[in-house]
Amino acid sequence: MDKKSSRIAFGTMIFFLILLIVGIHMNDVAVVLNKAVRICLDCMGIG
Repeated sequence: MDKKSSRIAFGTMIFFLILLIVGIHMNDVAVVLNKAVRICLDCMGIG
């Protein structure tokens, strides 16, 4: 990779890490997990 591509990749990685930290801080992990469980239970016909 050339220098410009490396910078873009690094910047993108930092951006998404910041979004991940903000999402964890706002308790979005629990919301997403809850929705995933409900969808899985719905597909199996239990929920």
